[in-house]
Amino acid sequence: MARPLVSYYWKRRTIRELSRLEDHRLEDIGVARADIPAIAEDLAREEASAWARRAAGANGFGG
Repeated sequence: MARPLVSYYWKRRTIRELSRLEDHRLEDIGVARADIPAIAEDLAREEASAWARRAAGANGFGG
């Protein structure tokens, strides 16, 4: 249950932060506004995986 919540949180946060940037700032970092949802999805997936690895390590699993 926690992993989907973490993934959702990071996805929404990334979309919110990138969407706040002006178009020329997005161009500076190589991001097209239309790509923001896909970028957010990829980053959320990576963050959720990292969170799960940290949680497993803290619980003595996998590590």
